[in-house]
Amino acid sequence: MAFQSTEKETEIIPRYNPIITSILAFVFTFALSLFIWWLFIDPEGEFFIWKTFRLYEEASADLVLNYIFLFILSIILYLQFIDPEMEFKEFLKTKLKIREKETGLALFTANIVVMFVIIAYITLVWGEISSLFNKVKDTSLFFISSTGIFIYLLWSFFWGHWPLNELNKYKIRVLEFLWCTFLLVLTYAWFVLPAQIANGEFKQVISLNAFIGYLYSALAVTLFLGILWENWPIERIKNQPYQGILASSICLIGGYIFYAILALASTQSWFLWESPSNDWYLRNAANFSIFIISWIYFWAFYCGNWPHEYDKRFNIFMRTLLVFILALLSYYVYYIYLGGNILNESDHFYNKIPFIFQGLWLVILIAYDKFFEKVGLWKKPLG
Repeated sequence: MAFQSTEKETEIIPRYNPIITSILAFVFTFALSLFIWWLFIDPEGEFFIWKTFRLYEEASADLVLNYIFLFILSIILYLQFIDPEMEFKEFLKTKLKIREKETGLALFTANIVVMFVIIAYITLVWGEISSLFNKVKDTSLFFISSTGIFIYLLWSFFWGHWPLNELNKYKIRVLEFLWCTFLLVLTYAWFVLPAQIANGEFKQVISLNAFIGYLYSALAVTLFLGILWENWPIERIKNQPYQGILASSICLIGGYIFYAILALASTQSWFLWESPSNDWYLRNAANFSIFIISWIYFWAFYCGNWPHEYDKRFNIFMRTLLVFILALLSYYVYYIYLGGNILNESDHFYNKIPFIFQGLWLVILIAYDKFFEKVGLWKKPLG
């Protein structure tokens, strides 16, 4: 589907040397993230959005976190179920003769609308069922959006529309969306909801820190397999549902192994946490995974998923190694320097949790790539 593919019918090419273009793309997207942060999110900023609009001052971290990840969820829903063939963009370009920048802005705006539809549905419909869902600032929306991102991507990447291949494409999209949403509700009700109900009847299956740590570790493995490794080694299995079962098993089991390694590493002093309190080290597995996830996307869609010219296994090894190095470096830069000195998080409610800034950078990476086709730094070949 649209989110997974790194190729297009008319594939755009770097405007300059590929390495220089990738570096410029990082500088541009990172600088734009910092600008948006300082303009709207920085707790010490003059134009701090929560001061300007007087919105939930004590819970503004949760509020902005929810908006960022609900927007990521809206992009995934749009690209996977609503308009995977980008028919709306082609209509704007071919029929209305709108330029690339304007079509990108139109798609960006359309996804903001999708985001608010999601928010309205959860807060107004689910909110009637449980008060957990009737406020945008509640952490419930973060767990819903995070779980949805994982489930929708897992199904879209590996199940190939099975068993609906013979149906009309619009029926396929609706039925797959409903099925994935059912899995989302089931997962949330089993793993998250009991922990959020005070004096509830359901026993908590897993701590919320452990759940979010495992969830993002599994999401990182999903993106490794589906994007960075280009479906290796499951590409050899051509038939469904066997490919989907194998891939899902690798993501779920591999995600648990990855999560266990990261959780163990988080208890060591070299991973910044000398004396983690309670089960915070379990959440830190997710904190590192969000760096991994962002760099996977950048490497695949901004660096051309290099290298390609060697043996496939060596190519995959090098991509994985480079992404891990970049994630580890950015993790340390964030915690040691960026979070406190530049983002002004240290003495405020954010407490240096990278989901907000890394999520913001990921939103910009996806939007600049999918909606604006990296205009300015990439171009379409002549002819």
